[in-house]
Parts: sequence; structure tokens; C-alpha cells
Amino acid sequence: GGFSKGKIIVVTRNPKDACASMYKHYLGLPAFKYTGPWDHFVGLFLDGNVGQGSWFDHVLGWRAAQDDLGDRLLFLSFEDMKSDVTAAVKKIAAFVDVDLDDDLLAKVVEASSFDSMKKSHEKRKADGVQRMGSATHFRSGASGGWRSNFTVAQSEDLDAQFMARMAGTDIVTDFGKGERYVGNAKS
Repeated sequence: GGFSKGKIIVVTRNPKDACASMYKHYLGLPAFKYTGPWDHFVGLFLDGNVGQGSWFDHVLGWRAAQDDLGDRLLFLSFEDMKSDVTAAVKKIAAFVDVDLDDDLLAKVVEASSFDSMKKSHEKRKADGVQRMGSATHFRSGASGGWRSNFTVAQSEDLDAQFMARMAGTDIVTDFGKGERYVGNAKS
């Protein structure tokens, strides 16, 4: 049994931005039929009662899988990819054994920009080939936006879970504005 010989890229995002983004996702996609308020959704997220389950179980599960998969699994953070797209593209290309000349690198970096992806989405919608979501589904693509959603109490509740669950791991989590952790220790 076990895994195939494929390579796996796991993209993590700090749980506060993930929660804020997921809330917009749930409100914006009719299939979810979710219309609840933010404070209700945060509770669901903290309890792992969202469609994707617990953020902690997901991230820690992939971290455990990395011990078995070794160099067949690449962890990337959304925040690092946003802050240095070129470095992320180079890392992914090396991981999947793709030769990347400067021209191809430039094309991939451009196509990976938030504005480019939003424009492609809007074109698909205009052409009638869009499969899901709306252009408003593309919010800002920014890191640290959770600060405009979370109350202090909600942030502290998530922080407590984060401190307990991430203890002893080597997972890097970036909450923006210089608030970066390895495991549960500020780095």
C-alpha cells in the first residue's frame, strides 16, 4: 500500500487569514448555502466543523506525511509565495524537475499575479466558461487581512489553540506584520 511515486505540494496559509478567506468563500458560493454571521463561522472554524475540517488536523497531517514522503513533499506558505513569487516559482520548478529559463520564469510569475488571475477569471465568466464562484471571490489576496475580521477575543481563542497544537513542530506560520512562528515559537 502507501503512496504513489507522485510529488505533492502542500500550500499552507495562516489559520486566521484562512478562516477569513473561507468565510467569504462560504458566503460567495451558493453550493454552501451558508448565510451565517462571522462570529458563528469563527466558532465552526475553531471547532473544525467546516467542510475542510480542522486547519490544525490538515496541516499537521501533511507534516506527519512528510516524514514518510521525504523529498516527495514540498511545503510552501501562501505568505512566502505572495512575498516572493519568483523564489516560489523557482522552488516549485526545481521540485518538479522543470527547466526554467528567464523567459518562462517571467511568464509564470506574471500569470501567477493576483491581478492576472482575477482578469482570467473575469474573462472566463464573460466567455461563459466559468465553473464556479464570482469575481468577488478574488478578494485582495493579501496576507494579514484577518485583522479586519477577528475580534480580540476570537484572535485569542485561535491563538490558544495554535499554541497548543503547533508546539514542537517545525511548521512556519506567518500572520503578517512581522508575526512569524516556527511551531508555536516566534521567529
